[in-house]
Amino acid sequence: MRDICEWSPLHVRLNMAVANAKFYAFAEAANDIGELVWLGLLSKPDAADLLQQVATYNQLPFEYGSDRIQRIMADGLSLREAS
Repeated sequence: MRDICEWSPLHVRLNMAVANAKFYAFAEAANDIGELVWLGLLSKPDAADLLQQVATYNQLPFEYGSDRIQRIMADGLSLREAS
């Protein structure tokens, strides 16, 4: 295995893509959960709790900051309110 100092630009790009996949998957999940709230299938407090548990389990607040994760959750849960 190559040392991190020896990575080519392709190595760096692939590693960043994989690392960011979790973040983008969480943002998509927040939008999906927001849809369930809008449809009345899940309460907003329960949805927020669920998303917070998922974020914490996956260490997203640690990796990206709590404020950023909270903003993604808020955006996802209020996506349909703006329309």
